[in-house]
Amino acid sequence: MNPEFVRNLWLETTPRRIAWAGLAVVLILFASGVLFGHTAANASRLNAVGIAGLIVFLVAALLWGGREAGRAVRIEIGERTWDFQRLSALTPWAMTWGKLFGATSLAWLAGLVGLIAAIPLLIMRAGPTRAVEAIVGAIALAILLQGAAFAGSLVAVRKARAEGRLAVIRGGIGGFFAGLAMLWVVWQGLSLAFVMARGGQTGLGRWAGLDPHVWWSVNVAGAEFVVASLAAYAAWAVAGGWRLMRLELQLRNAPWLWIAFLVFTALYLAGFAGPADVGSRFALMAGVFAAGAYIGAFIDPADRVGLRQFAQQCRQGDWRAARYRTPLAAPALLLTLLAVIGFSLQSSASFPGASPAFGFAALAFLVRDLGVIAFFRFGPRPARGDLGAVLALFLLYAVGGAVGALGGDAGRAFFRPDTGAPLISLVAAAVQALIIWVLAIGRIRRPEGA
Repeated sequence: MNPEFVRNLWLETTPRRIAWAGLAVVLILFASGVLFGHTAANASRLNAVGIAGLIVFLVAALLWGGREAGRAVRIEIGERTWDFQRLSALTPWAMTWGKLFGATSLAWLAGLVGLIAAIPLLIMRAGPTRAVEAIVGAIALAILLQGAAFAGSLVAVRKARAEGRLAVIRGGIGGFFAGLAMLWVVWQGLSLAFVMARGGQTGLGRWAGLDPHVWWSVNVAGAEFVVASLAAYAAWAVAGGWRLMRLELQLRNAPWLWIAFLVFTALYLAGFAGPADVGSRFALMAGVFAAGAYIGAFIDPADRVGLRQFAQQCRQGDWRAARYRTPLAAPALLLTLLAVIGFSLQSSASFPGASPAFGFAALAFLVRDLGVIAFFRFGPRPARGDLGAVLALFLLYAVGGAVGALGGDAGRAFFRPDTGAPLISLVAAAVQALIIWVLAIGRIRRPEGA
């Protein structure tokens, strides 16, 4: 048995905590059956208990479990025990799943009790097959959110260490937005629960399992497709946590897993475009890769030494060593270039208003934005670099775009890609990218602490 998992079980699932959690769940289910199952009909009480069970699962496994997964490492840092654990003989995989599922064990116990209570309702409303699909999908969604919260906490720990500060338990602005996203997911889950309880087939219920999807020109059943998608991204979330745990345990990572995730997501989304709309597929893939470049630029720690070593290894042609220091934004940017080339070759047929220059103008603005992010993140106060970069990008696109709109297509083209003046957009973005990267490289070359 994984000793890290056992240790977390001893900490989280003490008899007293299990008793209190079990009592709370049983009282919620009993009270729901008494208060809302107000008729003598068994179906009414079954609806009430089943809906209450779904709510318990969503709140316990998603909100509570996500919170505990995000705190699993940061609590160890706050208690000054994380450095000792990093010196243990545990493998990154054992440490990952031991913490991820051990720290959330009590939340899982409470959530699974609620899910078991909802099984009769699911079978009655959707049938045995759909009930199994709903259960698997709910568990996959919980693992997805918990894995994402766990990986996000490890990103925060790495960035804090690189910036010379201690990773605190509270989430800050990133935790606030992550909490809002989790609340949104729970709310959508509650909406689906009520739709299923009423036997309806509208809105979210239709999207989540009742209408087929056309994906890469193949008709796939809606429920199976959604469940498979959730399971796939749950596996990616856990894999992301494992990759970051390897870095915490002083192991090196090549960028292959990150590249595989970007390619998987790009192909996944591109499959929803029409079979003849090749340009839209390339546009979707370019959007995914560009988003990966932005995300990689923000989540990588501001490590001047590492970037300088990466640049030196590239100049020397030592690609074997350079792959372990590759910034996450670099392969995403290269993939974006390939997708933009494909888009430019197909844009005349799929996007009559977009010339090939438009795709390269968008790419040039992406390069400029990455320079803006680097300029602020490698400033004298790296802890405030993320906020500074976000504000700078907002001013460039929102305020600059509003001012440029006064000059028509040519004016807007100076601040964002514009189909009306793509060549102006391309030249303006290239000049801005050159200027900001000269400034950013000057900051990256600056000695540490200067």
